[in-house]
Amino acid sequence: MTISIDQAGRLKTEKTKLTTTLPTTVYLAKDRTRPVVVGMRITNFSAGTVTAAVALYDAAAAGDFQLTGTVSIGANDALELAGVPLALLDNDAIRMTAGTANSLDVVVTALEGV
Repeated sequence: MTISIDQAGRLKTEKTKLTTTLPTTVYLAKDRTRPVVVGMRITNFSAGTVTAAVALYDAAAAGDFQLTGTVSIGANDALELAGVPLALLDNDAIRMTAGTANSLDVVVTALEGV
């Protein structure tokens, strides 16, 4: 995938450690930045397989839309979610639920200000 960045846009990376098994916001669209999420990496740094699920929270609809079902990530392995950019509006969010607390790191990259 090729990403062109003009002077109006900038890449931003958000990093989150999932410390709970409750849905956790890993990226939030705010301040009229009109972000486009271009990639996400979920890394399991534990010694066992961990499940995860990713959802797009639509603030206007006040609900989640699943981006993945429940996926398994093997011990010391990672899952890349890329391919289709996600355009977000104010207060939309990417939320993640881990099957095991304190086992997953999430890195989300977005182009903001487009």
